[in-house]
Amino acid sequence: MYNHTPSPANRLIVLFIGMLSLVPIRLAAQDSEKPVIRLEAAYTQSKQKESDADNARLYYHGGRIGASIEWLIPHTEVLVLRSGLFYSMQYGSNTQTYPNINPAVGRIEYIAYTHYKHDIEVPLHVEINVRIWKDLHLFAFSGPYLNIGLAHPTQADVYLTDDTKQVMRETYGYELESGTRDLYSVKDYDALRRFNLQLGVGGGIQFKRWRLQGGYDWGMIDIGRRANKMKTNTWYAGLSYAF
Repeated sequence: MYNHTPSPANRLIVLFIGMLSLVPIRLAAQDSEKPVIRLEAAYTQSKQKESDADNARLYYHGGRIGASIEWLIPHTEVLVLRSGLFYSMQYGSNTQTYPNINPAVGRIEYIAYTHYKHDIEVPLHVEINVRIWKDLHLFAFSGPYLNIGLAHPTQADVYLTDDTKQVMRETYGYELESGTRDLYSVKDYDALRRFNLQLGVGGGIQFKRWRLQGGYDWGMIDIGRRANKMKTNTWYAGLSYAF
């Protein structure tokens, strides 16, 4: 029997349709059609994972800060279009071990990596806002998230024998030495694409001008240049204040 498992994107569509069913429950339209600007700050955690590689994952921790703007969609009085501009910085580290090429070598060979990731992020979300009591609201949103890479400096501390370095040089086509490289700028095996597209869902609680919110974004495109596809998923939680 054919068993079809819905993709994350299909689950989001179903979830968003479900959110639309909340429309009759005292939806709170904005007081005017003037755009609302919010300052936002959030903690973020991303998981970068290769397909068909169970252990090939890297976790980043960091934050984002910026401003969002919201417009009431004309003739709806219930839906809001939300976009903005954010700066994101994340930190990650991992260690890659290698088998000894020379059996006489008695120590473990490895490379320790330290990553810093700097991006510009632009969301495009549709939001539903429900007033549950006076100035207290619940809201939910969904839509795409565009990431534009600024810099990705990665420090590599190499602890390999000369024999292993030679094999790795022949395999990957570049010198494995300690140093820093920008993975957005290089053109070899470790290169990452500057542009990433995610699709996410989120929500939170609003009291007057303050919001506590969170969400999860699924990576939609391959950001690596390897045979295995590489995607990034991100969850976040933060605060915002409306002017």
